[in-house]
Amino acid sequence: MDSTDGAARVARPIEVDGDFEPFEEIAAPMLDEKVFWIRKAIGLQIHLGASVPRVRASDVVMKIQIMLALPLLVACANEPPATHVSSTTAASAAPVTPATDTAGIKVGSPAPDFDLTASDGTKLALKSLKGKPVVLYFYPKDETPGCTTEACSFRDAWEALQKSGVVMIGVSTDDAAAHKAFTDHHKLPFKLVSDPQGTLAKSYGVDTMSTPMGMLLQRQTIVIDKDGNVKKVYRTVDVTKHAQEITADVAG
Repeated sequence: MDSTDGAARVARPIEVDGDFEPFEEIAAPMLDEKVFWIRKAIGLQIHLGASVPRVRASDVVMKIQIMLALPLLVACANEPPATHVSSTTAASAAPVTPATDTAGIKVGSPAPDFDLTASDGTKLALKSLKGKPVVLYFYPKDETPGCTTEACSFRDAWEALQKSGVVMIGVSTDDAAAHKAFTDHHKLPFKLVSDPQGTLAKSYGVDTMSTPMGMLLQRQTIVIDKDGNVKKVYRTVDVTKHAQEITADVAG
């Protein structure tokens, strides 16, 4: 085989039903939101030799899904099953001892202290925020579909949220530059904080995920009342309605 034939063998893309289709067109509609960022980061290009002229699209999609989705889906399977633990539930189930969720956060007990710096340089210390409700919402990564939906939902509900004087803080492992770009792009009115080592997340019982892009945080939310006590814990979040849930939580 000469060098020309070898070059052609390396450069030839998958032929699907007579057409040459890029990875985006074949696989994107089939991929779950949880693996979107993996596909984007890897920038995967698939090439086959001249001896394999045709490949079924269904086979390509299946192999891509298995290869890319499995690590993250296994990590997500370890997410605690409880949707949330509220102070109302705590009072009815245990009048003396506050309810404790699966990660050990006690509703009604003082929230773990923090002293943070937001991406815009604002200092955020829990002790200085007493008198206002605080929402810590942890999420995996800026500019991914679910995280963008969640952030924009909070933005769109901001007028209602502000009636309570809430201090909302988004937390992920992204650095300050990524947070600033995300904030500017979507005109987010609240603060974003970097937690690259998952230190803050760990203090609130938020799980982390090991991925090809490094450690990411699970999507979870902690609501802290005006006295600095844990009011509600969301271990699973539906981004399509979470802004409404939080608006109701901080209004009471």
